[in-house]
Amino acid sequence: MPPLIEEFEIKKIDGKLIFTDFGGYESRNPSTFWSINEADKQYNWKDFDTIKIYTADCQDSENNYSYSKYNSYNNLVPDFHFHCWKEVGMDDYENFIKNIDNEGRNPYEINKVGWVGSSASSDNRKLLLNIAKDNKKLFDFFENKWTRSSTIVNNSTNYIHTADLVRKYSILIDIEGYGYSGRFKHLLWSHRPVLMVDRPYTEYFFEFLKEWEHYIPVKRDLSDLVEKTKWCMENYDKALEIAKNAYEFSKIYLTREACYGWWNYTICNSNQYITMRALEDERAKVEAYELELLEKMRLEQERLAELERIKVEETEKARIVRMGAAKLATARMLEAAKTKATIEANIAAEKAKAIVEAEKKIIKIIEILTVEAENIATLFSTAVKNEAKNIATELMNTLKIDKPIITKTKTFAKETAKKVLMSKNIDELRIVTREVSCKIIECEKNKFFSDIIKAEKALAAEKHANKMIETITSEADNIAFQIMISVTNEAKHISTELMNSVNKDNSVVTMTTETSKVAASNILKAVDIDVINVIIRNAFIEIASRSMFNKDDGNNSNEVCGDTDTCN
Repeated sequence: MPPLIEEFEIKKIDGKLIFTDFGGYESRNPSTFWSINEADKQYNWKDFDTIKIYTADCQDSENNYSYSKYNSYNNLVPDFHFHCWKEVGMDDYENFIKNIDNEGRNPYEINKVGWVGSSASSDNRKLLLNIAKDNKKLFDFFENKWTRSSTIVNNSTNYIHTADLVRKYSILIDIEGYGYSGRFKHLLWSHRPVLMVDRPYTEYFFEFLKEWEHYIPVKRDLSDLVEKTKWCMENYDKALEIAKNAYEFSKIYLTREACYGWWNYTICNSNQYITMRALEDERAKVEAYELELLEKMRLEQERLAELERIKVEETEKARIVRMGAAKLATARMLEAAKTKATIEANIAAEKAKAIVEAEKKIIKIIEILTVEAENIATLFSTAVKNEAKNIATELMNTLKIDKPIITKTKTFAKETAKKVLMSKNIDELRIVTREVSCKIIECEKNKFFSDIIKAEKALAAEKHANKMIETITSEADNIAFQIMISVTNEAKHISTELMNSVNKDNSVVTMTTETSKVAASNILKAVDIDVINVIIRNAFIEIASRSMFNKDDGNNSNEVCGDTDTCN
């Protein structure tokens, strides 16, 4: 019997795929063509020349397309499993891996490494079975023997479906056969840690696999199989992380869509495809160039539009910045105004405080001046009373006074009292005081001497003198009272005028007190009413002068009204 040629050819002419089968093992060739046809439906390839596909377990030629290569990743294509393998009970790839996926999500039944297969295809498989016999606590390996017929399932012993294997065992293992092992891609869907025995035979997805990330590597001579198995059992959580990564890997590289995509990559990059469609490719290049120019024009328009947008945006930003600057400047001006207002308020508060303090001091001065005025008035009243008594006594002893004199004196005293009440200031008060002194003491005295008639009227004169003393004394009290009021008002008036210029220390108060004491002492020593008037006038002038000019002309204050005659 001639050797089996496991290959087929594929090409596309006038938009139609043409499949030529040269024979192959079981249903490999038609299942592979089914996948190619489905890929063309998705990607709608252009016409291409003949491409030859080898479907044996391993292909040594670098230039041919095949399921597997010996230590090479060149020209690899997906195998027939992505459609079906009915001979082993896999009627549909997607349903097959779905069952494996579902079983792997359930807890395992046996905490061992499970495997089933034939040892006839590889010496390594025989070694695998021998290791299992010596380590039954770790491994459940079964050899499957069958005779080839239409279906292996119906002509085999110890057959276990892959989904059942996944359900039963906690760990799975894959090992090479005659060449590559199509089972490995199924096990990566299982959610179980997979021990992969090293092999020289590659498949198209191997270059994306990573050991310890998607599987647990085992040496080809199986010398570390027991060690790696124990590691999985002792670190099962970590092993499950590897199984999880393998499942995610399968969703990317081991689906039918991934198979179609790989066939699209293979067909579109084949030399036959390029050669056959060279003319169309050139035309396509021209079209592509035109499209590229149009795309460039579109991009340029978009770029110009983007520049315009950026310009508008920058303009808006600049406007916002200007507004922000204006707001900031306004805020700063407001803050400065607030600060200035605060400073001015503080200054005003300080001034108000100073005024309050000045008012307190002025009130104190008024109180002191009032007391001093009362003292001066009292002293003045006493002096007038004494003077009146002296005059009356002198008159009583030397004069004979008649009733008209008393009457006239009363009238004059009343007029004088009225003038005192009507006095507007201290100067008028002093004039009135001087007049009353002159008229009562000087003028009346002269009249008294000119009107003396009879000595026998001495007794009457004594009575008249006593009455006059009472009258003069009463009038003197009234004059003293009015003087006290006038002095108090004058002191208040002077204090008000001094409010804005008075010194904020106690010098004025001290000076006023001392001046008043000196004035009172001089009044007590005065010999007549003129001297008392001079003392009072000088005291007031000195107090007013020193208060007004204490800050600016303190050295000259003692010189004001120093001349007594001038003040009179």
